[in-house]
Amino acid sequence: PFTREAHPSYTEKLPALETVRWSIIATRGCPGGCSFCALTMHQGRAVISRSEKSILNEVALLTAQNGFKGTISDIGGPTANAFGSSTKDVDRCGRCRRVSCYHPSICDNISHGQDSYLSLLSKARQLRGIKKILVASGIRHDVALLSDRFIEALAAHHTGGHLKVAPEHVNASVLSLMRKPPLKVFEEFERRFLLASERAGLA
Repeated sequence: PFTREAHPSYTEKLPALETVRWSIIATRGCPGGCSFCALTMHQGRAVISRSEKSILNEVALLTAQNGFKGTISDIGGPTANAFGSSTKDVDRCGRCRRVSCYHPSICDNISHGQDSYLSLLSKARQLRGIKKILVASGIRHDVALLSDRFIEALAAHHTGGHLKVAPEHVNASVLSLMRKPPLKVFEEFERRFLLASERAGLA
């Protein structure tokens, strides 16, 4: 069984292990198709989400593990808030020649799963032995803007100190070449996230 421990040959503590030891992979694959990223090449463009039951079972196992102190550092994947998303029309998707499902705009053939992700995180928070669940892997801030509920919950329950979001650049032409949303999208997300943090008493 997966132990979450370093190989016995290591005699000293591994700082790199501690950053991921108490994290859980919920998805694989990324529709982003960013020009600088290899994720789409080796995990595919389709998002494959684990079942809620499977993830909650892993949370329960993790709480019983020696050294666990109550905080899960991440439940996510290449794009955490893509959990639960799916394709509405598979045939249309198969004929599509777009490199990115998110650029230059979010494809209307995607059924977003942010409500499913919120449900998963909420249920995980209720399990015995859990004090905090953070979202530390990447989120798409353009996708996050589609759900006020997601931004509110992210700010109130799942951000550890500072939210890590990667706008990647500020120059419009460079962002376009990278297949990332324009800076104004990040600025709108920042505005709404800060307001949500204030409402949660965290700003």
